[in-house]
Amino acid sequence: MRLKKVEYTLKEVDTYFSAHPAKETSDYYSHPLKFLKNYNLLALQLGDPFFRKIIMLQTLIFTFSLNNQTGKSVIALGEHEKKVIFEIEGIASNYLKNLCGD
Repeated sequence: MRLKKVEYTLKEVDTYFSAHPAKETSDYYSHPLKFLKNYNLLALQLGDPFFRKIIMLQTLIFTFSLNNQTGKSVIALGEHEKKVIFEIEGIASNYLKNLCGD
């Protein structure tokens, strides 16, 4: 149950991304990523395809770390939580595949 809020939030992000396509720019890879600190500019930042890619990659890193825990701080995951992690991975992976065209 701890991960259901993460899954819900990611589904909301995916819905937003679907409803508001990324703005393609010719300098997609050449411009540095800037994190805008003004809340009023959040929509502008969410329109950046590179920023979206970073969000989804961070999501995959998060799920990878949950699935491959080592050391002293291991979090015991139940079967339901493992299923939610799998769902979260699927959302992020599918978005990245669609964004990158692979």
